[in-house]
Amino acid sequence: MNIVKIFREWYFNFRKNRAIKKADCLAQERRQKYLVLYWRKQFIVMSMQRIKTLIRTKQMRYSPEYYRDHAVYTAMPKPR
Repeated sequence: MNIVKIFREWYFNFRKNRAIKKADCLAQERRQKYLVLYWRKQFIVMSMQRIKTLIRTKQMRYSPEYYRDHAVYTAMPKPR
């Protein structure tokens, strides 16, 4: 394999894992469901409440189920 391909794959996984850790941490702190979305070549951590608000204000165009299905990872708060 080419060194550049190996580095790109490593960096992609590094960014993905960092976003997953952030989503887990936020889900435990704020007791909300968080999604990790891959959008415009970036990983975005966003709560479901925020997604629903953006849909209501017409800033996101699809339904919440669409974003739930296309999420890379879903972080749920663990029961206390």
